[in-house]
Amino acid sequence: MAPLEAQIAKFEAYLRTERRSAPLTVETYGRTLGELSRWLADEELPRDATKLSPVILRAYLAACFARNDNATLAKKIATLRACYRFLVPRGHAKGDPTET
Repeated sequence: MAPLEAQIAKFEAYLRTERRSAPLTVETYGRTLGELSRWLADEELPRDATKLSPVILRAYLAACFARNDNATLAKKIATLRACYRFLVPRGHAKGDPTET
């Protein structure tokens, strides 16, 4: 299992248990993060939240641009930000590349 899959699993568990998010929210966030993981694998980039940069995340969003409307892209950005807001304070990521 790539580190990103474990990081995603921890984030989803947090959403379900601590945040008590709706199942559809957890599913949607998980689907977006799974898509990111697959894209990283296809691009032969590190599948680890600690190694992702703003440039890599912007490239992922640019790859999503042609097949998604603005609202969907905004949800993808919100998902990435929420995930890093979970990962960084808990020590699962060193910095937040979504802040730039």
